[in-house]
Amino acid sequence: MDYFDYTYKHNYIEFSSSIYKVGTYTYNWHGGTEIFILLKGRVEMSCNDKVFTMEPLDVVIISPQVGHSTLALEEDVVAFVIQVGNEFYQQYDSDFGMYEFVIRSDASTRVMNFLRHYAIMRP
Repeated sequence: MDYFDYTYKHNYIEFSSSIYKVGTYTYNWHGGTEIFILLKGRVEMSCNDKVFTMEPLDVVIISPQVGHSTLALEEDVVAFVIQVGNEFYQQYDSDFGMYEFVIRSDASTRVMNFLRHYAIMRP
């Protein structure tokens, strides 16, 4: 179920974004870079041969053409996803499409509780 979808294209920047309910196992890959931000719940994510669990406000950035999957580990899991087209990056580095990377937050980077508190606007 999608709660929000938006697409933008102008000159060298093309991106799409959506907020959606994460469900059962979904495997995919994209031609652009994906930024996945978990808003609510817990998710198991697999990128290439790495499997990890994401907590609320964890982020993963996935390079183009890297296969990945998500699986909700509980009910009502919500994610915000942004996909940025390669042209944006290739104007700075023409080889960008050849890079492969997965960058993510994990337990060792979850130390900013003060900022996380205000980021989700909890009293």
